[in-house]
Amino acid sequence: MDADEVVQTHSLNVLTRNIIDSELAGLAIHLEGITGSYFRMRYPDAVQCGYGMKVPSEIYTQSQAEEVMEYARKILEHVKAKISNL
Repeated sequence: MDADEVVQTHSLNVLTRNIIDSELAGLAIHLEGITGSYFRMRYPDAVQCGYGMKVPSEIYTQSQAEEVMEYARKILEHVKAKISNL
């Protein structure tokens, strides 16, 4: 991959478009499906939901938070395994 062609973004969906690893891409897309736009997580005080701004604990349920943590763990394990195989 040419470094000049790398897109600078925080979007997991966009970041996974150029990798040849369908498992990792699937994990990342699922994770972003739970959290929504990275903007909500990166700038929680700037997100308007309904009648005013809300912080992540007011937007996400405990179940969603646990699922996000599980998918983040899976992604980290997957990447660590790839790096150790280099």
